[in-house]
Amino acid sequence: MQIRVARIYGSPKVEKDEIPLLVDRLWPRGLSKESIPGLRWMKEWAPSATLRQWFHAHPEEFGTFRERYLAELSGERKRISGDLARLESETGKEAKGLRLLLLYGARDPDHNNALVLRDYLASLGRPRPIP
Repeated sequence: MQIRVARIYGSPKVEKDEIPLLVDRLWPRGLSKESIPGLRWMKEWAPSATLRQWFHAHPEEFGTFRERYLAELSGERKRISGDLARLESETGKEAKGLRLLLLYGARDPDHNNALVLRDYLASLGRPRPIP
């Protein structure tokens, strides 16, 4: 699986065979849902509202945010694996052939949820639904 991360503002380039996924809980202001062809909103993959608000108030605590978000993602592993399996099915590609573009709205390119999610997805290896 290939995973790229980009900020949704500024019309990110979606490469051939890439699946653009918005991974924020809130829809980005000023953008229409048609602004990026094929965009899927994976708000269930985003940090909880409580964690998002906490991180907004404590941006210097990225390490703590990362730990808490990874714990949330671990609790959602079954859902995420199922979503990835659906993407495989829809595209006709196995997990290793998936090309994902994780899009986020945060201003900081070095401290955001998409980076943590990218690392989490890469750690899953070949994701499959968990019985």
